[in-house]
Amino acid sequence: MRTGLNKSEVMMVLQEQSEAILYFNKDGIPVKLPGVGTFTPSVEGDGTYNIGFRADTELKNGINDTNAYQGEVKNRDRIGWTREQYKEL
Repeated sequence: MRTGLNKSEVMMVLQEQSEAILYFNKDGIPVKLPGVGTFTPSVEGDGTYNIGFRADTELKNGINDTNAYQGEVKNRDRIGWTREQYKEL
């Protein structure tokens, strides 16, 4: 709504972005998207490859800011439970 782009143009840009991340990560190169985060390739001990994602600090702070989240929290009463409490449940 704020860019002036239509839905198909936005979808095309996001698809190209996804392909670019994969291209560079396949070469072992991390990709940093300002305002979004960093996508970093890794190899697990069993030989499988992964792409790790670390969200941009401002993005994380935006959702973790007091009262920023406006959605419903299911099972709010379980916030702070220990693993033992979940096992008992």
